[in-house]
Amino acid sequence: MGGCLAPCFPRRQSALETRRQSALETIQRAKKKHKSRSLAAVQSDLHEAITCCRDPWALEQALQIVRDSAGVGASAPSGAVDASPWRGLARGNSVIEALSKIKELPGTIGLDIGGTLAKMVYLQGTDEEPLLAERFGKSGRRHSELAFQVSHDGNAPVCRIHCVSGETDRLRKALENASHGEADCGDLRKIVVSGGGAHRFAGAFQALLNIEFVPFQEMESLVRGLEFLHENMSDGEVFMLGENGEELPAEWPEPFFPYLMVNMGSGVSMLRIDGRDEASGKIRYTRLGGTACGGATFLGLVRLVADADSFEQALELVGRGDPTRANTLVKDIYGVGGCATLGLPPNMTAAYFGKLMNLKGRVWDEVAKADLAAALMMLVVQESVVLSRALSLLIEEQCGHPPPVFFVGGFLANNTFAQRVISRSYWNLKLGPALFLRHADFLGALGALAHALDHDVSDA
Repeated sequence: MGGCLAPCFPRRQSALETRRQSALETIQRAKKKHKSRSLAAVQSDLHEAITCCRDPWALEQALQIVRDSAGVGASAPSGAVDASPWRGLARGNSVIEALSKIKELPGTIGLDIGGTLAKMVYLQGTDEEPLLAERFGKSGRRHSELAFQVSHDGNAPVCRIHCVSGETDRLRKALENASHGEADCGDLRKIVVSGGGAHRFAGAFQALLNIEFVPFQEMESLVRGLEFLHENMSDGEVFMLGENGEELPAEWPEPFFPYLMVNMGSGVSMLRIDGRDEASGKIRYTRLGGTACGGATFLGLVRLVADADSFEQALELVGRGDPTRANTLVKDIYGVGGCATLGLPPNMTAAYFGKLMNLKGRVWDEVAKADLAAALMMLVVQESVVLSRALSLLIEEQCGHPPPVFFVGGFLANNTFAQRVISRSYWNLKLGPALFLRHADFLGALGALAHALDHDVSDA
């Protein structure tokens, strides 16, 4: 990593903080006299105060004074006062405020904006308080349990990496609501970004916050992110599940290369990674295949079969369900004795949703929605298990030993049912253990951070 962790120095007084101080002084003057003046006069003073300051924090303070003046629940200013910035505050200020804070952070940042979640990692000194609260806005969250320290050339930890996530759609709405405001007049900031949002939101970030996106190829960011964890997280990162579903700590496998990465998101991609080329220094990886049967397939179909409106609701249903009430098992066809003769596990799935064939009347009157959701989860997950097994055997034939197989991606985040299905299937298929990562959902952001550090992407 060279000398790339130097950005973890004490913060300097920023232009944003100077603007905030000026706005706060003006706001406090208005607050002291607002009780003896009309609401229109207070609005006029505040409108003048914010004309040259579009900082969300200062605007929120001003908006609160207007609410105090008019009583709880007062509407936004009207008449001669331009209401557009107030509308943006009422609906999206916390996201923009968080982004404004992030822009002022002196440490390096990595960002991954996917279709469902936006993930960010950033560096801070180990003796500094975290920049963001653990919860902000409707969906913003700093994952304190995922923060970790990184060392420089084997010395004592010099920086702490914080992990932050939020819903991409709320980010989109906040940017749209704030688009009526003036562009940030502060210094330019460059941030390495992976995922589709690297292109989709580049213009809005440039116009509103003077942040320039440096796109980083999505697949490469995942590979670089896992490599970064391998370099910096020696203990506690890798885990597997035992044959009874219990979580077990695991070491980084040896030999490490080549390994197979199964990235389960909206769809599924499977990559073979062979380490770095000695001559060029570039990471060598190949996309061996994938499937369109992934997280989006599950979310779309679970709405049809179980009326689940969100991923969290779907996971709650899956946790209560029994897939064997919908799926036909091998023992249902051959009996336990016949399975022994054939050499097949009696509880192996023979046909997904096979037991629904002979039902009379409405399916939902005979099979619980939780059971249908669990059966659907098994279908989606085992599709990737079967394909990864074939690719793993192919790699083993080429290199002479079974490759480590890492299952990563947003679809597996907090999805213990899917992790158990994967692990149980790998045990039943006599493969090596399926491996999981604590920071699996942040690989893209970590890869973007590592790329910024590797290439000394300028922050200003």
